[in-house]
Amino acid sequence: MCKTRAIVNEILSKHHPMFKNPVILEAVNEDANIFNVEHLVEKTMALVGGYEFVDGDHHDFSDGTECKTASVYANPIKQRGKVTNSYKFEISNVVSPGGSMKTGDIRLVLYNPIVKEGPKCSFYYIPNEDLVGLGINYHPTTGMGRIVCTYNSEKNSYSKIADYEVCCFKGLATKKRKG
Repeated sequence: MCKTRAIVNEILSKHHPMFKNPVILEAVNEDANIFNVEHLVEKTMALVGGYEFVDGDHHDFSDGTECKTASVYANPIKQRGKVTNSYKFEISNVVSPGGSMKTGDIRLVLYNPIVKEGPKCSFYYIPNEDLVGLGINYHPTTGMGRIVCTYNSEKNSYSKIADYEVCCFKGLATKKRKG
């Protein structure tokens, strides 16, 4: 199952009225690549959360927050030539090439294709003031700042972001900013 199908089945078909249509769901099964799933997550998040999708500078929503989608890499990290239980993922574009950081909290949808129970999405709300503490890593060619994390398949745990997990997509979309 690919990221697009997982997001359509776990999020869009439950929360976006357009995706309750069987013809659209059939189209996803035929060719999942016909949809910009990241944009659809943003639109659905705004719909469920009760704010507007504004696609502003350094934030996506009228409440000042930012939506991100990420995927755990399908291949494990190798150390000294040996395969480990760790898989990389990154939250990209947290800092733009010019050095401007996202101004709002991050609403993260993380797709994991390798969990034991089968591919699934999990959800994280990361306050803006915590982003730097998670370790900004700058991509060598694009200059964009990202947060690089790992998933441990043996422990079923996510480095750096475990404390930010929320129950479900609706919980993520409706979570209010502090202050």
